[in-house]
Amino acid sequence: MLGLLGLFGALMASVVADHGHDGDEEPEDAAPDASPGAGSATPDGSEDGDPPADLLDWSPDTAAAPETAPETAPETTPDATPDPATDAAPDGQAIAGKDRDDILDGTSGDDSMAGAGGNDQMNGREGDDLMTGGSGIDRLFGAEGDDSLSGNGGADILNGGDGADALTGARGADDLQGGADADRLAGGQGDDSLGGGSGDDRLHGGAGNDWLAGNDGDDRLTGGAGSDTLDGNNGNDRLSGAGDDASDFLNGGAGDDSLMLGAGDFGHGGDGADRFTVTTDGPEALPQVSDFDAEEDHLVVVYDAAAHPDPTLTLEPGEHGATLLLDGMPVAQVQGQLTLDAITLLAA
Repeated sequence: MLGLLGLFGALMASVVADHGHDGDEEPEDAAPDASPGAGSATPDGSEDGDPPADLLDWSPDTAAAPETAPETAPETTPDATPDPATDAAPDGQAIAGKDRDDILDGTSGDDSMAGAGGNDQMNGREGDDLMTGGSGIDRLFGAEGDDSLSGNGGADILNGGDGADALTGARGADDLQGGADADRLAGGQGDDSLGGGSGDDRLHGGAGNDWLAGNDGDDRLTGGAGSDTLDGNNGNDRLSGAGDDASDFLNGGAGDDSLMLGAGDFGHGGDGADRFTVTTDGPEALPQVSDFDAEEDHLVVVYDAAAHPDPTLTLEPGEHGATLLLDGMPVAQVQGQLTLDAITLLAA
């Protein structure tokens, strides 16, 4: 009996030994699953022992895999970033805003921009741009080039920048600045502020009580309807307040300036040899000259030849100057050193 039990125990030990070997051995067809193209391989069921030696041969591929990243990642970068050496500058574009507060940026070409509703900002950049604001309070910047800017409705801000620009305020109390070069500025309706800049500019206030400054250059300033203030500043400027019954203030500034005074206007020549021109509009609102110097300034009286066929000028001294009379009718009040030799009659 004991012999039979010993024989049975030996038989069971042999079966157990064979079964444990089969569980640790990797099938022959499992090894090809790990190939060089995969770059790595992990044997199944290797938690309780070391993986076979032939599978460890692929471990360097996993360390070398990141070497391929620089070959693929940069390929998408040039597609998203323009190349300034190869991409051509865009041509001018037509850019339209919407009924909101827009910011419109132009290109280096000749652009056309329209603001529509809202308080818009337009940046022209290079090129000869055409910019038109809408009904809101708009800001238009021409930058470089010969630009044309129009504020349309609202109290707008227009700046021409470099170039010979044309600025129109249209309606509203607008602020127009020409910038460099010879610019043309028109305020339109409303109480506007116009600044010429450094070139030989032309400024027209239009309707409303406007402020015009020529700044540098030989400028031409016209007030238009309303009580306007005209300041020539530097240069040999021409200032005109005539043609309207409202009282204007004209200041020539530095340089040899020409001031045309209408009824009720006040003229100050400033430094330089200045010329004042007055018309015979009647005694109700006489033009006034504040700083006449007979040694360098000149006064021109424009009269109606039909009403005054044989005109005679006389001076009536006053406390601070004299009143100029044409055939006994007052035509101007002049402060300073006025003499008849410094006056010229000009028939209309």
